[in-house]
Amino acid sequence: MDFALLLAVVPPLFLMHYVYRLDAIEKEPRGLIMKLVFLGMASCIPAGLIESLLCNVLFSFMDPFSLPAILIENFLIIAMAEEGVKFWVTKRTWNDPAFNYRFDGVVYAVAAAIGFALLENVMYVFSSEGGEIATGIMRAVTSIPGHCTFGFFMGLYYGEAKLASVRGDEVLSRYMMKKAYHIPVLLHGFYDFVLSTDYDFMIIVFYIYIFVLYKYAKRRIQAAAASDEPLAAEKKKDGGKKTRRFWLVVLLSLFLAAIVFFLYRTFRSIEAVENVAVVEKPVRGTSAKPSSTKTSSGKPSQPKEQSQTAKLDSATTSDALKKQEEMKDTTTTPLQPEKEPVKVEQKPTRPQTHRVRPGESLTRISQKYYGTKDSVRAILRINTFRDPDNIPVGATIKLP
Repeated sequence: MDFALLLAVVPPLFLMHYVYRLDAIEKEPRGLIMKLVFLGMASCIPAGLIESLLCNVLFSFMDPFSLPAILIENFLIIAMAEEGVKFWVTKRTWNDPAFNYRFDGVVYAVAAAIGFALLENVMYVFSSEGGEIATGIMRAVTSIPGHCTFGFFMGLYYGEAKLASVRGDEVLSRYMMKKAYHIPVLLHGFYDFVLSTDYDFMIIVFYIYIFVLYKYAKRRIQAAAASDEPLAAEKKKDGGKKTRRFWLVVLLSLFLAAIVFFLYRTFRSIEAVENVAVVEKPVRGTSAKPSSTKTSSGKPSQPKEQSQTAKLDSATTSDALKKQEEMKDTTTTPLQPEKEPVKVEQKPTRPQTHRVRPGESLTRISQKYYGTKDSVRAILRINTFRDPDNIPVGATIKLP
């Protein structure tokens, strides 16, 4: 667990430290950076709510496996929601006195993206039962650099917009602000879209895409840091209240970390109680022994089950006597042919297994057979996967 937590936390912080060191001319206030990281973590909540609501509406009238639904889900819902909340956090620095160099926009946008990726990574790693290490390693080289790259392009155009605004070119400033949002949305949407299609060649496309993207982003960010310039000839620094703001952000970050840890422990405790309840659940068909009760006179009364059993035994005895009398008359009366039992067609039941097809995930399989996404955990309990997020096509899974 400790190693999995390190895998979830260290990669985002390492990338944040790398970008922070590139800002060589004038370091940004640490309190402001921690504030942006904290707000980026908090922005995961509205992004998740928006994605869940819009995806439910989309899948109510479109097939989740169809190509148009996958495009809308990844570009117009997930990418726009996540990059939208990160862009909102980044814009909180527009009028901050510390925003006095063009590259400062890159530092601010990356800080917001790293905060978002940090909390998202912790939730992904600890939600993959038995595969925390593999999930942490995979996301450390794919998703975390992806969020950082999207944040870099957002900050690059955000800094250009601020520079144009300071120099009086509002038309160019608005144009750069639009690019600061739409470019990350397109990059993020294509990233998720490639991963959502289970075609074999798309895996190759994905690795080529992230290799080229990360290589190009690294070259651009180093060039942007080297060519950094002030937004104005003179810029007064805000020397007051920095220390108090810094410690306030530290306390808020610790408070959020405590909340996340408490929710994680509560989640694990509830899961442990559910597992114990499943183990102690009595086998279907067995019943406890009936207990006898006492009447008002103090004598124990027979349970209803025993009285009904006695009635059935007496009825069975009388039926047996009648059959013996009928057997005596078989010599004179011919035997009547027995009627064939009426066959009752049984309704088809849910299959016990399912073979994974291209484009399917545990969430979609749960939606298909149970009508809800909440049965994913029940499927995971009776199956063992090396990586639940990447189930090979053709694999057979058990259904509860």
